[in-house]
Amino acid sequence: MSAHVSEDRLIDLAAGLLPLNVSAPLLEHVRGCAECEAAFRGVCAEWERSRLRPAAAVASRRWLRPAVAIAAAVLGIAILIPFLTTPEPMAYWLPVEGAVDLRAAPHDTGADVFATATEAYKKRDAEKVVALLRDRPLTESQDVLRLLLASALLKTGAAEESLEALDALRIPTLPQPYRDRAKWVRIGALRAASREPEALDVARDLASHEGEFQAAARSMLASR
Repeated sequence: MSAHVSEDRLIDLAAGLLPLNVSAPLLEHVRGCAECEAAFRGVCAEWERSRLRPAAAVASRRWLRPAVAIAAAVLGIAILIPFLTTPEPMAYWLPVEGAVDLRAAPHDTGADVFATATEAYKKRDAEKVVALLRDRPLTESQDVLRLLLASALLKTGAAEESLEALDALRIPTLPQPYRDRAKWVRIGALRAASREPEALDVARDLASHEGEFQAAARSMLASR
């Protein structure tokens, strides 16, 4: 699927109105398309807000189809898509807006490289991120860049290298939310390296405390 998903389709997708054989390829596209993912998150956010409005206000939204408005207003249906808002570890892309402080090394002539790598990651060009950062020394103050590299390495099939980059991060000492995000990436790398028991241990850790991955980790463990 090359074209962007229409707004109507995104609404149907959020509402769970599509059969699996239709929703599955749409979800796959949304996961890999930054523009469609942003649009879908907007649809989901609007739905969440609409659940707090009277039914008439929901129905008055011109973009919201009647079937979706009725489902939200009468049934109070939640958005049953945690697997999209928190994709499974190997499909997960780190949020990077405002996350990378390139001032950490103001005299480093590689600052342009870091900026380019960050933009490449935003565009989900993992190969370019790896090419730019793989052989470049990164300081402790640039741990977020190292995390982007670890994620990109996983996307390109270099699971063991991804684990090495994550080990260098000293994950337990990272501030939140990067600590949990690094753990989620680590689960993907461990699974890709056929180290499932270790991956489940990390999932248990995430499931044990509140955070953006708690529900997804619990769901992962429940499916075992």
